[in-house]
Amino acid sequence: MPAPKPQPVKMFQVKEKLLRPALTSNFECYIPRTNIGEVDQYYDTQLLSLSCYETALPGSSLLTNESTDDFTGITQRFVYRKGYDQSIDLNFYVDHRDSQGYKVILFFESWIRYITNDDNNNDKDNFNYRVKYPDQYRKDIYLTKFERDFKGNVLTYKFLKSYPIAMSSMPVSYQNSDLLRCRVSFNYDRYIVETNSQSRESEPGQITPVGIPDVGFPENPQFGIDSGIQTPIINQNPLSNRRTFGTQPNQINPGSGNINPPVQ
Repeated sequence: MPAPKPQPVKMFQVKEKLLRPALTSNFECYIPRTNIGEVDQYYDTQLLSLSCYETALPGSSLLTNESTDDFTGITQRFVYRKGYDQSIDLNFYVDHRDSQGYKVILFFESWIRYITNDDNNNDKDNFNYRVKYPDQYRKDIYLTKFERDFKGNVLTYKFLKSYPIAMSSMPVSYQNSDLLRCRVSFNYDRYIVETNSQSRESEPGQITPVGIPDVGFPENPQFGIDSGIQTPIINQNPLSNRRTFGTQPNQINPGSGNINPPVQ
């Protein structure tokens, strides 16, 4: 097969393909309720979702084996399974709302303490713990990537059987004040990528007035920008229960598809 040759590309094709890139600042992290009493007392779905300000979409790789005996001087690699990242880092802003502050820290600390069955006693010499069964503390978490207009495909990464394995240190200082941040590392078995399409019927702020029928254009090339047809005028006759599009100088009847000449 010969190599493909460069082909001319029109400007509208370049705009369509390249002038609407995906942005990194539109995402949402969802951590479900753990159904653990001592953990869910600090659980707040909206707080966790809005506080997660940074993360990374997971990567994937193929694990291969080498083959050097098939062809002289050639080393080939053949896939034997897919590999996954072992963990994902979620970065949170720490909240403080009067008596309900630091819920982000307390939520993950309680989750980790529950996993190890930490009795949190004050006797340092008799401290002990017994780890829970995996099915008792592992949950599926979700990372959704979308765009600011909520149109087009939405990517959702589902991390199966996840649980926190580490919380990074959070420096505090008497120097210039900064936002307190908490980084939590989650371990998971693997992830699944799901995609679905979302669209809005109208842009925000564009509301159809009450009493005006919502009639859309038929899919016809003549309704393009360069067709010369003006903005449609909706006329509704309550006696005949007919709706027509009035244009100047012609009249278009969407029911019949015919163009009627103007009345002299």
